[in-house]
Amino acid sequence: MVPCRSSLTFTTALLFATVVAFTVPQPVSARTSDTAVVRDIPYDKSGDPKLNSLDIYSPSGKSKCPVVIFIHGGGWQIGDKRGSAKGKSEAFPQKGYVFVSVNYRLAPVVKHPVLVQDCAKSIAWVRENIAKYGGDPENIFVMGHSAGAHLAALVSTDEQYLKKEGLSLAALRGTILLDGGSYDMTASGVKKASKDETFADVFGSDPAVWKSASPLYNVAPGKSIPPFLILYVASRFDTRKQSEELGAALVKANVKADVQPALNKTHETLNKELGNSGDVPTGQVYAFLETVVTGKTVSPSVVPGTPSSQAIGSNLRHSLAALDLTPAQRTQAKMLLQKYKGDRKNPEFRKEFSRMLTPEQLRKMKDLRL
Repeated sequence: MVPCRSSLTFTTALLFATVVAFTVPQPVSARTSDTAVVRDIPYDKSGDPKLNSLDIYSPSGKSKCPVVIFIHGGGWQIGDKRGSAKGKSEAFPQKGYVFVSVNYRLAPVVKHPVLVQDCAKSIAWVRENIAKYGGDPENIFVMGHSAGAHLAALVSTDEQYLKKEGLSLAALRGTILLDGGSYDMTASGVKKASKDETFADVFGSDPAVWKSASPLYNVAPGKSIPPFLILYVASRFDTRKQSEELGAALVKANVKADVQPALNKTHETLNKELGNSGDVPTGQVYAFLETVVTGKTVSPSVVPGTPSSQAIGSNLRHSLAALDLTPAQRTQAKMLLQKYKGDRKNPEFRKEFSRMLTPEQLRKMKDLRL
């Protein structure tokens, strides 16, 4: 549980919300025993009243709580802040986080870069106003699923969007990506998809735009890019490849990044089940958040004995770089690490790991004493 302070700040915010002029769409306020809720708050009054809005779910009576901003998926064309937040909007406040779910304008009514610009505007609004709702403006994280993962990654790596709102990338403490498949828009699979109307409606047909819209090509050292937790569905080759490549680029740029497969999940259930008790990816997300907030390595609490995702990622990256594993071998290695709770010295782990290596990789493993 992350530290929050007891406060009446949120009550003040609720009273303020009820006296907004009637010419402005009215935020809807509610409260449960544990969570205070305000929905449909406009973050850009010059934009679309419905789409440029956000919902806030806060631990009741608390202040200075870390903040998680959630960007929904839907192929950049569909989706909504309320339905996609279900489960998470209850779970995160119970863990001591203010959870903010945002809408943004959608294609084909608008095109890139309007969508990511909207996300940057929502982050700027949260930073300026979230203290009224119990949040800590110095502890803001951004999380996205699918197309929302692409937008979260882009606003966290391309500084122009937050800069336009008067912020730097350092305004974000961390970024969490859930099964995104478009971190590299120039990849062969995405190029093929570009022939589809859906992709063209959002990004057009200019390869230069695809590259500038790719988080992968915006990663560079010295930009104050926040640490990343990148989760992908283990059975999906496209999101696995994109996730691993983005993670490798971040590490090369001296950015902390942990890439983890989500076992026994689909693209939909990874997001839908996030926040559920006993859910492994949920534990990894909480561990990542608490590690960044407190500065202490925290193990996922939902799986007793499981090491932190950061520790698993660090060990695995060392082995992958040294042994030059294939993508299939990397996935298998990650699954083995999860199976044996990160214990690389376990004889059974080493036996299974050795079976998947080539003779040359086995020799290298022995020479390097891995």
